[in-house]
Amino acid sequence: MKTWINKLFVAFITVCLWSNCEAVFIENISEETIVLLAPSNNVQIDSIEIQFNWKPLQDATAYEIQIATPTFEAATQLVLDSIISNTIISKSLDLGPYEWRVKGKNAAYSTNFTTNSFTIN
Repeated sequence: MKTWINKLFVAFITVCLWSNCEAVFIENISEETIVLLAPSNNVQIDSIEIQFNWKPLQDATAYEIQIATPTFEAATQLVLDSIISNTIISKSLDLGPYEWRVKGKNAAYSTNFTTNSFTIN
């Protein structure tokens, strides 16, 4: 009986090594929420150079950030759609209203987007 169990264990390890069992050990972050720090929701900004930042999410390896004007629902332009590994990015924007959103990602899962709006005066 022990020989059969040992062979099964060796077979499992071999399959994992051949198939890169990364997905077996990746945390499910789909129920987590990204916390946006700046620009905060509904803020009025007097500078066109905007620094976007959010709290890091444990087990996220990348973040998708999008910026639209004036809103995502009524977007006339998607001014940024990028995947980055850090939690801060700067972007120069024209005057007007914007929405920005971020979601966390890893190799197998992603969160929902968290969205804020702001206006550049």
